[in-house]
Amino acid sequence: MSNLLYNPDHIVYQTDNSETDSDFSEDENQQSFLVKNDDVKYEINKIQVLVDTTNRDWINSYKSVFDFQVRFNASETSVEDIRTTYLKHVTNEHGTDVTIYDERSEIKTYQGSNALSIPISIKNIKSLYLEKMLIPNRKVYLEEGNYVNLLDFPLLSIHIDEFSNVVYGSNSNLNNSFANMTALSSIYIGTPTLQKFIELKNITRLPKVFKPVPLNTLNTLTIKIKDNMGNQLKFRNEQLEIEKIEYENSSSDPAVSKNFLKITTKTYFSRLDYLEGDIIIFKNIKLDTINSTLINYLERESGHKIFFSTAFTEKKNIESLNDLMNVFYITNKSSHTTGTFDVDSDYTSMVFTGIRGNILNKNLQVIMYFTIENVEKSFVNLNSQII
Repeated sequence: MSNLLYNPDHIVYQTDNSETDSDFSEDENQQSFLVKNDDVKYEINKIQVLVDTTNRDWINSYKSVFDFQVRFNASETSVEDIRTTYLKHVTNEHGTDVTIYDERSEIKTYQGSNALSIPISIKNIKSLYLEKMLIPNRKVYLEEGNYVNLLDFPLLSIHIDEFSNVVYGSNSNLNNSFANMTALSSIYIGTPTLQKFIELKNITRLPKVFKPVPLNTLNTLTIKIKDNMGNQLKFRNEQLEIEKIEYENSSSDPAVSKNFLKITTKTYFSRLDYLEGDIIIFKNIKLDTINSTLINYLERESGHKIFFSTAFTEKKNIESLNDLMNVFYITNKSSHTTGTFDVDSDYTSMVFTGIRGNILNKNLQVIMYFTIENVEKSFVNLNSQII
């Protein structure tokens, strides 16, 4: 119990004429669970947490931007070079057997958490609240080639497996929801400057409050994003796999034909998911012959802007069901100081044989903003002096 700020045996029961526990203006009600000590004071601390789904393990474990897990202070994958010294018997140049010390090196990988990790440990949590969310202004997939705009839903329902019953509603989905998000302002579809992301606010006004005592520690948040009726949302092709990469060969000039790299994917994707100018990132690139130059370029953190050879116009009705393709382009490594493509010489003779890897569209990712209140010891009694 010495590590806790509160006394779990001291439970305050509320009577009919008492103030509610959600009334944060009463310090006495707020801190009635704390261990009484005249020398120690406590304060409510607010912590802001931003979650970006780009940082999750989107290859193996959490493949959907609408269904993922957040862990706090989780261990990361690490690599350690272990060196062992041992005795070795050898014959020297004079033919004499001698014993020498030899050293053996072994690289070991320690696998950490695959979930999205927040590098902080939070204890004594009083409340948890989802303030806002940024979501792509794209259409979600309903199967059978059908799409619907996110703005066609009156709200989006956020579920966190670890915590429920924050609100009560007219169906089981609302009863189990942690937050319910709706567009902060009007978004007009089809305008010349279409916003790529929509800001959503939480219409569930009260946070999840942990009472009569704070939550000891926050370990994980398993998050699912659904529509107002509880149907799991999904994009059709949030990520792709590489089928092959080659130089773009539309020009008869060999130099010009290497200005762009042509990416062919294993799966056909919709142009509703991948728009001209979207930023993609590559990960887990492998080739039959190791080419660190190509791997480093493809897997760079800034990503790559994608291009298409023809303009895209969304088709209507049944024609849109066949509106799929499996090719896009990225620029090759080059400089533009002369106003033209000057492709780096190291990138004009690359071999793409047996290339494979994964592609993620950064413009199909979600950002969530949480506010966490926790109880901490105050330093108000600390009497410091400047010497």
